[in-house]
Amino acid sequence: MAKSRTASRHGFSIVSLTSRSTARVLFQRFGQTSKAHRDLRRALFVRITANSTLQRRILEVLAKHPEAQQEILQELARDPQFRTKLLKVAGQ
Repeated sequence: MAKSRTASRHGFSIVSLTSRSTARVLFQRFGQTSKAHRDLRRALFVRITANSTLQRRILEVLAKHPEAQQEILQELARDPQFRTKLLKVAGQ
């Protein structure tokens, strides 16, 4: 996953999700149950749900990789709070 990282102009790491294996590792780490991982998941979901541009970009990436769609969405949907928000987005 380290090869998939680049630095943004704001100084934090950006992880490309174009690699299926990178995306899988990232979402597996999000699925861990430690407090730090829960906080990270919550922060990610807050950003996704608050930003329609980010939602659109995520959906565009998933549209290009149909084999990964189900797997990634299942990983994301494990969080009850995100699952509720995901259902709202799907209903729009």
